[in-house]
Amino acid sequence: MNRRPAIAAGLAALIIAALSAALLLRRGPPVLLRYAWRPDTRLDYRLTLQGSGQAALASPASSAEKDRLALPVEMEGTIAYSLEVTEVSAEGVADILLRVDAVEATIRNEVRGRKMRLELDSSSLRSFEVDRLMKEVPASSGDFPLRGILGVPFRLRIDSRGQVLSCDLPSGIQGSFPLPNLRQMIVGGLPDWPEAAVRRGESWQSDAVLSMPGVGKPWSRGETWKVGLNSVLRRVGREQGKPAAYISFSGRMEQQWTGTEEEKRQNSGIKSFVQTVSGERLFDLERGRLRSSREPLAQEFRIFMNLDQVVAGSGFDVEVDFSLRADTELLSVDS
Repeated sequence: MNRRPAIAAGLAALIIAALSAALLLRRGPPVLLRYAWRPDTRLDYRLTLQGSGQAALASPASSAEKDRLALPVEMEGTIAYSLEVTEVSAEGVADILLRVDAVEATIRNEVRGRKMRLELDSSSLRSFEVDRLMKEVPASSGDFPLRGILGVPFRLRIDSRGQVLSCDLPSGIQGSFPLPNLRQMIVGGLPDWPEAAVRRGESWQSDAVLSMPGVGKPWSRGETWKVGLNSVLRRVGREQGKPAAYISFSGRMEQQWTGTEEEKRQNSGIKSFVQTVSGERLFDLERGRLRSSREPLAQEFRIFMNLDQVVAGSGFDVEVDFSLRADTELLSVDS
């Protein structure tokens, strides 16, 4: 009886097992990513925003370049916010008060050579043409977009994996600032972690939820879309003398209008939407805190504005291409 094939198969299995063990050793021990919420602790974060893009308006009735209006736009700003942990259950679920402490933002655009600028902070909203102040809305005005938001707590319940179990908006909000989008930016900066421990090079899937109008529908009616994110544990190292996990992530969402061109011209709304996101995060493994997050985001909108109520058969297409970088950084911890 020839036993060479069996011996060869056994040797191959041993070699594969040895290589697998060596690979696991090179990838290091598994790491359990968990927030370590502690009562009576306040974490101060800063969200820095930097973006640029262009909105182009054109009439479907004309393909001439002279009839196309391009509106370049740039924005920059910071949002200072805090997470105050009030209680933590035995299961690691934290009751947290999230406060927006300060907002500063500048938006610049240009319309047919006219340079416009908007400035927003805790004192007022100001609009400029070139450097001439055109209008100012003080914080005491009912039209101030941050009225009822600054310093007012959101109530969050977040578990040790970072899953937001509940989020109660402040009562008595009077401003026009897009609060759901603000909440998305801040809560989205706290990533959720996989159920099991992961090794270097292993990945996991999670969802980021966005509030925006659905494709083919008018403006927002509270719909939410989910963007699937793929995260990878790139390496485990040390940051400021503490063990830290370096994590990268990426995701893409795309929706297209599937109706006829005639149907499209009957309703205003988003006709296509593409969003891509990628970035990296730094997580303090010893103290269970997010230290920083870098998140470049690119969006493309295609919108049709129907103006039948003004002039029968009129309307225009809007193409919006915008890139935004959102960086979150832990500034201090008070306990």
